[in-house]
Amino acid sequence: MRWGLSILGVAGLALAGFCSDQPSNLPVLPCAQGLSQAAGCNPSKKDLKLAKKAFDKGLKLQSAKRTDEALEQFETAARLAPQAVDYVTAREIARQQLVYDQVERGNAELLKGRQVEALAAFRSALHFDPQNEFAQQRLRDAAGDWAPKLPSTPLVLVDAGEARVAPKQERADFHFRGDSRALLTQVAAAFGVTAVVDDSVTSRRVRFDIQSVDFYTAMRAAGDVTRTFWTPLNEKEILLALESPPIKGATRGRST
Repeated sequence: MRWGLSILGVAGLALAGFCSDQPSNLPVLPCAQGLSQAAGCNPSKKDLKLAKKAFDKGLKLQSAKRTDEALEQFETAARLAPQAVDYVTAREIARQQLVYDQVERGNAELLKGRQVEALAAFRSALHFDPQNEFAQQRLRDAAGDWAPKLPSTPLVLVDAGEARVAPKQERADFHFRGDSRALLTQVAAAFGVTAVVDDSVTSRRVRFDIQSVDFYTAMRAAGDVTRTFWTPLNEKEILLALESPPIKGATRGRST
């Protein structure tokens, strides 16, 4: 992880520099030729004021080691004023810090032999940066020995009528900020399914942004964010519980 420390170290110095002596006029990236009227290229005074407010709040949260909350504020600032170099830089520094922290946590969990927790940490890293190749590789490494071991002699079981969920066959968008248990309920409900959330799932603040997804993709992504798995109870009801070693009948967003 030396590469991670080096990148974060340089980035941290850059952030400290512009945070401690922030100019009154933010450095901005020029608008691309022919795109001067594009959204965000010429933000209004109101948007600039809101962006500055979000940025300042993000700096305070970052100083308090609340990096995940700081990232939300930096994302808001960068969205309102996407040409502002400081806002975009702060957003990416915070994002990579979170990725680095989650990868480090995953590595520590693996050393303790806690594979489920390690998988959850690596998935969290990819939630912040889905294209991060190192986090992708660590997730594959952690899952390498996770494949269920089959008995030497196959067992033939009587089909007792396995429960199957039958969600609405449509796609939906989600832009959620709030309680993790509420997220699971909301995602399931969007597809006409009732979510029974087990007491093992603790409430914590999460964010969830995904577009044009079906039930299985949405539930798999929600499971990654909340570290839960689900299993069907009947056609219109599922049970969600805290992620644990695979159990018979459980699934992570796959059709059963």
